Order: sequence, then C-alpha cells, then structure tokens
Amino acid sequence: MDWVLARMLRDAGFPQFPRYEQAVNPENAGDIATAPTLSQVVEASGHQLRALINAKRIWYAVGDKNVSEGKTPRDAVARLWLRHTVENPRH
Repeated sequence: MDWVLARMLRDAGFPQFPRYEQAVNPENAGDIATAPTLSQVVEASGHQLRALINAKRIWYAVGDKNVSEGKTPRDAVARLWLRHTVENPRH
C-alpha cells in the first residue's frame, strides 16, 4: 500500500494500531501511517463487503452501495472502506 492511500485511511479514522506494516511520507520520515493488511481492512469493512473481483489486473471491491477499485485486493477494499466512511461518518 502506498503512502497516499495509507494517509487517507489514517486521516479518515482507520485504527493505527497494531502496526504490522507502515507507510512513510517520502517527504517527512517522521510522518507514518499504518498500511493495514487485507484481513484488517476486510474486518473493518464489516458486512458491507459483498465480493472481491479481479478483472484484467484491476481488483474491484463490491459493497452494499459502492464499488471501489485498486491494483491489489487490499487497495480495493481499503478504498471501499473509505467510501463507506465518507458517506457514513459515524462508521
């Protein structure tokens, strides 16, 4: 997971601990965000994740109301979590 997506998750309130993997701001090594595992983002997504589909090297995470995409399953589900969180701020 790249820095930009990890930072977006952090800024939207994704839990930052435990930190199994980290993403570091390339311009400020002291600025760190958790890069959650696929299992962590699936768990955080709760029951909204309905399907995970790979089509021509793009992954799609299908939720109740949204579809998000990414280069990896983890990125697609993380973006689904972000969309759900933005639409439902009390997530």
